Amino acid sequence: MRRSLYPFIITEIRGLVGDLIIDDRDFQINIHDTVDELVETIQSKFDMQKLPRELEAIMNCWIRTLTWYDEICVSKFERCLDFAVAAEMRTFMGSFLKTRKEDLEDGMTLNDGDFFDALQSMSDQFSSRDWETEPRLTNMAILCAQHYEDRILGCDYDQKFSWFSNETRTRHYHLPHVPKSAKPLDVVTLKLLPDDFKHETDWTCSICLDVGAVDSSCVRTACMHVFHKSCFESWNCKFLEQEDNIIGYKIYCPCPMCRANVHYCDPLLSL
Repeated sequence: MRRSLYPFIITEIRGLVGDLIIDDRDFQINIHDTVDELVETIQSKFDMQKLPRELEAIMNCWIRTLTWYDEICVSKFERCLDFAVAAEMRTFMGSFLKTRKEDLEDGMTLNDGDFFDALQSMSDQFSSRDWETEPRLTNMAILCAQHYEDRILGCDYDQKFSWFSNETRTRHYHLPHVPKSAKPLDVVTLKLLPDDFKHETDWTCSICLDVGAVDSSCVRTACMHVFHKSCFESWNCKFLEQEDNIIGYKIYCPCPMCRANVHYCDPLLSL
C-alpha cells in the first residue's frame, strides 16, 4: 500500500503527450496538485449515507481499534482515496489523450494545451462523481485492511460510521479531520513557546503521547495546536521523506491534530 502509483502515471502520460514545453518538474507538480485538490474536494463533500457496507465496516474497524491513522500518522482513508483517485487518473488521462491524439491531423502532435485540457476535464468529472460508491475505493480499503491485518468484526457491519471526540465530548458522523483549506499556513505562525509555558490540564503531545520529552521545548501552530518541538521536527521530516511527497515536491506537513497544512521552519531561526 505504500508504493506510489504516481511514477507509473507520470511515465504513461508523458509517453502519450511526447515533447512538451512544460518541463518534467512542473509536469509532475501539476499532476500531484490536481490529485491533492481532488482528494480534498472529495473528502469535503463525502456523503457518509452512501457508504457500501464493506467500506463502512472497515472504516468502523479503524475507529474502534484507534488505527484511523497509519504508522506515519497519515489517515488510512485518505491514503486509500488518494490511491483510488490516482489509479482512476491514469485510466482517464490515457483515454482522453489517446482520443485527442486520434483526432489530430497528420503530422500534428499533442501539446501543453492538450495536457492541461485533460487535467481540467478530469477535475470536472472526478469532482462530481459519487466516490462513496466507487468500487476502486472499497477495493483499496480492503487491500489496506489486509496489509495492516485489521480484524473486521460483526459489530463493524452493524452500525453506521461515527467517531467520538474527546475534545468536544460529542459523537460525529462525518469524516474525521477533513482539511478546511488547501492553503499552507505561514511559516512565522509556527511559534516557539517560552520555557515556562503552562500547558492545559491533562495536555500530552499528540505525537509522542507524553508530557515530557528529551527536549521539552514546545511549538504552537497557527491552528492553535501544541507539540514538543523535537516531536514536530521528527514528524515533519518523516512526512516529507515519503516517496510520494519527495516526487510531489511537498514543502509542508499536515498538523497531527487537524490535518491543516503547515509550512515548517525552525522557529528559533525566525525570532
